[in-house]
Amino acid sequence: MVAAGLLRMYDLCVLPFARLTLSFIFATAACSCSSGETRTAEVMHSTTHAVVELRRSKFTNTALIDQANVLVSVLRVPATLDSRNIVRLVGLSSSSPEPGSCERIDYARTSTEATAAVQRVEMLDVGEVTLVAEGRSSTLARQAFPTVTDFIAGVVYTTRDLSSEPLPPASSYSILARGAGKIAPFRIDATAPEEISNVTLEGVPLPELSGVVRGAGTRLAWKPGRIGDKLVVEIKSPDRPGDVNCAFDDSAGHGNLPPDAFVSIGTVRLEIHRLRKTSLTTKGLDRSEVAFDYSLVHLLEIVQ
Repeated sequence: MVAAGLLRMYDLCVLPFARLTLSFIFATAACSCSSGETRTAEVMHSTTHAVVELRRSKFTNTALIDQANVLVSVLRVPATLDSRNIVRLVGLSSSSPEPGSCERIDYARTSTEATAAVQRVEMLDVGEVTLVAEGRSSTLARQAFPTVTDFIAGVVYTTRDLSSEPLPPASSYSILARGAGKIAPFRIDATAPEEISNVTLEGVPLPELSGVVRGAGTRLAWKPGRIGDKLVVEIKSPDRPGDVNCAFDDSAGHGNLPPDAFVSIGTVRLEIHRLRKTSLTTKGLDRSEVAFDYSLVHLLEIVQ
């Protein structure tokens, strides 16, 4: 039964990076539904907000290999709006509950919560962008932002493939932008967390775990991380409209998943994320932030 469930779940194992592109499209499509509003092409007063997101995914019980990705973008948004909300709206920054709490996420509903006052957001060309980690440099690929309306347009920078080798854990990272137009060269530095390790559910090591009982609370433990980081557990099922997200203080090293986290029957995708977000002061930019998202992905059978 478990083997069959795993095979069925291959179709559900959409990488977190693919979901990012989907959120782009949903968010921009939602904004196109405003009735008769005239959108101004030029933003007279604006702020610049740099966003760097580094993701690593390790697959525990599938044939998929470890994968990683970097996304770098610099947004110009109307100064009257909070650029952090816009970053979340277009899918450039993930949200999660506060430590010690859980929530159910309906991505379709969230994507329609567009801000009607937004006229235009630009994704700025900042010239060549280089990623440096442990002495290794990689030039990021410049790509057009996948938009379906004129709400948001421009470019983003990504790694050229999903190889995890250039993105080591527990390392210092630098993002170097050459600059272009009115954007001067800038540099953003941050330190990555360690990968998640020593994970157990009800005392069973994660790689050895094949199933849990439906509706049962589950004690989760892991090697503690740094104070200020989050550990977020996502439970994704094909027969439910939203995902269940539970967040914990990473430094605690343990937490309890509530009974209603596992209510489906069949195979679910369990994702355990270590999240580190840092807001920085960067010369030439109004705001910048770096987010690390290191995850373990495990296919799990829910049984009666």
